[in-house]
Amino acid sequence: MDISIQTLMLAIKAMQRDAVWHEQRACDDQLNDEDAEYYGQYALDLSRALSELGTVYEVARKRHPDSPSIDDLLAG
Repeated sequence: MDISIQTLMLAIKAMQRDAVWHEQRACDDQLNDEDAEYYGQYALDLSRALSELGTVYEVARKRHPDSPSIDDLLAG
């Protein structure tokens, strides 16, 4: 199954944004320990998935060398 480079870029940016949100939520002092653990674990799960998706993106980028690097994509 092929996924376009544009779809990969959108998925990466969405996952990055979601991971940041969950990390910030996990640090909320008003959360109980169980909820903070949930948000923290989910942020870690997203980070792992983002890493895997980044690897797929770098492979796809070889076919689309005009696309930004994963670092540039995550920074932008």
